[in-house]
Amino acid sequence: MPSTDILLAFFVTTAVFAFIPGPAMLYVAARTLAADRRAGLMATLGIHVGCYVHVLVAAAGLSILFHLVPTLYLVVKLAGAAYLIYLGFKMFRAARSAGTVSETLPAPKAGGRAFVESMLVEVLNPKTAIFFLAFLPQFIDAAASFPVWLQLSSWEHWST
Repeated sequence: MPSTDILLAFFVTTAVFAFIPGPAMLYVAARTLAADRRAGLMATLGIHVGCYVHVLVAAAGLSILFHLVPTLYLVVKLAGAAYLIYLGFKMFRAARSAGTVSETLPAPKAGGRAFVESMLVEVLNPKTAIFFLAFLPQFIDAAASFPVWLQLSSWEHWST
């Protein structure tokens, strides 16, 4: 069991991360507003599954690799930024070709497509990457009776 000081530091920092909206939250809101509740729920599910990709990657020790090869981490961050920029340009192009404000929202997408896109948004989300690869490993105890992946998984539920 972690000490009270460690738990307090974790909860305060996690609250800050949770209350600052990131690309994932904005994407889910856009999907829900542009389509319907089902698309929003599928986008939320995609974000959740994408978060587990970060859990698996952190449990596999990729954060250590990123510390050893910072250029690799930079490439991952740039890929995430490029994908978000691509989504933004796609939205601007749609707005430019539309005649009214109501037509500037993205076209409704099937739930499956919202799921896949939101999973990509979360996997490439720099805020989540920082949380799982730089912040969260500080709170993992390799000598604990629970395996690392289970510790990461349980911390993930507290943070989202």
